[in-house]
Amino acid sequence: MRTRNFYSTLIIFLFLAGCDKPEGAPELKDPVYQDMKSEEAKVKKEIDAKVKELEGLQETYLELPDSDYQKKMTREDIYRTKSEISKLEQMMSYHSISAESRQIYARKQYLEYYKAGKGKEWPPAGVKEKYEAQKKVSFAPKQWSRGIASKKIPKKEEKKEGGGKH
Repeated sequence: MRTRNFYSTLIIFLFLAGCDKPEGAPELKDPVYQDMKSEEAKVKKEIDAKVKELEGLQETYLELPDSDYQKKMTREDIYRTKSEISKLEQMMSYHSISAESRQIYARKQYLEYYKAGKGKEWPPAGVKEKYEAQKKVSFAPKQWSRGIASKKIPKKEEKKEGGGKH
């Protein structure tokens, strides 16, 4: 009796362990998603640093007398820091939304690969390189250099063939 229960339990366990199921969180393997989350974390750290800087500036501002010129400079620094915090919050929101979008895309793409029997090949090769190239181009300067378009390209010297027409 005990042997039969043991073998039946073993067979059920092996059957359940042998089942092939799709991953629950395939985006964790996606290098693009991981990069987006790391960018979001970097921006969050920058925001925390700027908030601490702002608190220090506000304390300094309150301690200075009204007639001091440094108070005006501190007020300008407070305004600049608040503006930077606002921009960083927008960047964090951008990275958060991009990561959520990539998460949805990664899950759909993984399911397509899984249904095609290529679940082990996901994420496809070259995804990270394409993403890095796109990221490099998107953060490149968006203004043309003034003198580059007007530079002349040197002409290649034509090779003279012996006895040919000139």
